[in-house]
Amino acid sequence: MESLAAIGLGPRWNQERVRRFQDRRLLRLVRHAYENVPHYRRLFEKAGLRPEAIRGVEDLGRIPITHRSDFQAGAEEVVARGYDPRRLITHRSSGTTGEPMTMRRTWFEERLLHVFRLWVQMSEGLRPTDARAAIALHRWIDPKLRDRHKWPERFGLFVRYALSCEIAPEELLEQLLRLRPEVLQGYPNQIAAVGLAAKRSGTTGLKPRLILSGGETLTPLLLSQIREYFCAPVLVNYAAHEFNLLAYQCREEGLFHVCGESLILEVIHEGRPAAEGETGEVVGTALHSFAMPVIRYRLNDLVTVGPQRCPCGLEGPTLSAIQGRVIEMFTLPSGRKLHPYSLVVPMSKAAVSWLRQYQIIQERVDSIRFLMEPVREPSPEEMASVQRVLRDELEESVAIQLELVSEIRPGSNGKHRPYYTRVKSGSA
Repeated sequence: MESLAAIGLGPRWNQERVRRFQDRRLLRLVRHAYENVPHYRRLFEKAGLRPEAIRGVEDLGRIPITHRSDFQAGAEEVVARGYDPRRLITHRSSGTTGEPMTMRRTWFEERLLHVFRLWVQMSEGLRPTDARAAIALHRWIDPKLRDRHKWPERFGLFVRYALSCEIAPEELLEQLLRLRPEVLQGYPNQIAAVGLAAKRSGTTGLKPRLILSGGETLTPLLLSQIREYFCAPVLVNYAAHEFNLLAYQCREEGLFHVCGESLILEVIHEGRPAAEGETGEVVGTALHSFAMPVIRYRLNDLVTVGPQRCPCGLEGPTLSAIQGRVIEMFTLPSGRKLHPYSLVVPMSKAAVSWLRQYQIIQERVDSIRFLMEPVREPSPEEMASVQRVLRDELEESVAIQLELVSEIRPGSNGKHRPYYTRVKSGSA
């Protein structure tokens, strides 16, 4: 019942009550994981730590961090004793990091997180009677989920259409025109591509009231394109298979509200908790996952810490930005680490009138390629402008290669990979 209360009423709790709830859940979770999960038993013993030493959130930092590779050891190592892995709901990651993994939950745990996500989406503007069209990769969804997600639709509530991101934008547009959804959600690259297809064809019949972006980084370029095509509010849901929803964007202020009723989210900067305005790595603890506990799990994401209270009046920690994967950092000739998002912003501003999509690839420490899919042929002056702002941003002797291409295809996981490096760690 405590879980249900947190999901249903938690967003209205003050921070003191949220913290007390987190303390209680954490104590139970740590004891359960130590007694029933081989991975955590070994982790604690190696650190010389007993469950009794963890008295609440303030002691969380004493627990060693768990990495994705730890969850790849096999179900017998990470699933709690008493749970049959074959009967659990599974979520398989797409392996964008090169380390695919499987997350497992009971039906109740899955439903609980699903209901919480719906509550958040209603706070963002979703109505129970709205039809949603979700553009994503659906072929990895556990079959056990498909029927159980559908029962509210029998009453015309929370109707959701699953559209594949792997089909052409023109075909997606045709499907959407038949469905006429009030809410459009999914990968922002595909949503922008559908908008461009509608613009090119002169179609005006697709008018969603709300757009929810997730699964990929919503860059300034994509945001401006989606707003231009659809003239609808665009909000970001920050989610991951390991936790479901981690944070959601405030409709009034643009900050991201952390879902403290669902997880404990830490942001670690140089081995310590990041302060407001600092960027660090996300480490999360799932408060409602007992079949496969997730305690101090390193998500490989970079985020920036926002204020402890949003100007909208809602209490609780916030994030001011979500940059993306840690492994995508570029190492420059001087040894300086640069997140490629730092290149995205000036490039997008310089090319906003003609750039449809891009991909940034660091070939060597002194060479970066920019694949650019234009909506029209840019002039030499426009290309030179992009070169100039990128060189100003890099401030180092790095070859900048701008390449116009007809199409940038998504990867096998259905997602576009906006930037990555081929430079091995430590090779600078």
